[in-house]
Amino acid sequence: MIKNILLKILLLSFILIFLDCSNKTKEDYFCPMHTDYHSDEPGTCPICGMNLVINENSKRDELNDNILGEDFDDNESSQKIHIPLEKQRSIGVKTQKVVKDILKNEFTFPGQVAYDPELYSALVEYRESRKAGSDLATLAQSAKIKLMKLGINDAELKFWTSQDPSILLTGRSKNKVLIFYQIYERDINKIKIGSNIFIEDESDTESISGKVNGIFKLIANESRTAKGWSFVNDPKQLLHPGMFIKIHIPVEYGIRLVVPNDAIINNGTDSIVYKKISDYDFIPEVIKTGLVANEYTEVISGLAEGDEIATGATFFLDSESKMNYRKETNTSKKPDSIPINPMDHSNHSLEGGK
Repeated sequence: MIKNILLKILLLSFILIFLDCSNKTKEDYFCPMHTDYHSDEPGTCPICGMNLVINENSKRDELNDNILGEDFDDNESSQKIHIPLEKQRSIGVKTQKVVKDILKNEFTFPGQVAYDPELYSALVEYRESRKAGSDLATLAQSAKIKLMKLGINDAELKFWTSQDPSILLTGRSKNKVLIFYQIYERDINKIKIGSNIFIEDESDTESISGKVNGIFKLIANESRTAKGWSFVNDPKQLLHPGMFIKIHIPVEYGIRLVVPNDAIINNGTDSIVYKKISDYDFIPEVIKTGLVANEYTEVISGLAEGDEIATGATFFLDSESKMNYRKETNTSKKPDSIPINPMDHSNHSLEGGK
């Protein structure tokens, strides 16, 4: 009977020692600047490099974290980034409402006042052979093929044959000036015939405007551009044959749901914005984008009109979000389930016990 009592006392001692070892807590260190970052060991913050300081008011129980596995309330709370107002001001966080507005863009292309001897020769050859009638029908067809290789289709050919071809060498006819400009392949379908254009010359002393009169259909192999052309009025004769110019073409796409380009972070697969859900909290939202303009981007899905998003310090918010994700991933990792045998005391020792 005494033996049984001793065994029970010994077993109780082992259990008390096991619980004492298991309930030891680790010290908690955090970054004074990035208060959401914690560590079990002293060191430096991986975001800003500041020394971590010990948290005297909070101890984390390792046993409860690993075995009980504290779950996050929901997906939104696990992604939430908490930033006090004072910190938002110090790092430059700015916000803006998502609105529906006219999406505008402006394309800029390199151009030149007309001087095109090759087009001039092909056009003169075609016109003269056509005047000669059937006798030079073969020559006319050959000249037409040359013009087609230069990007002129049948509709444009009819227009060009009605013009004085000398403008292709002089660049002007009285106050009317012919200009050519290179439209990048990716932008060809965005430029419409009749769109307004504004010309910027080297002196940049006066704005000259006009409209897009046509776009040749040939894409140059090396530059991957198509040639656009316009007639503009130049009564002060500021433009001269062969002069290099810049062409600005504003385009409107109508009313769209838009956000500033600076608000969007592209990670290679997704477009992400940070939506404000309270005075202190932001969450990442994946959005589907459409047309991209100089300052704004169309939002097809992922946001609604009136949502408030971050437009400044988005890189900081993205860094915080990634840090939170790594913390949550590490916290959510639970050790393999290993049955605890209360009689297995291989890791403990008792002085005087047998």
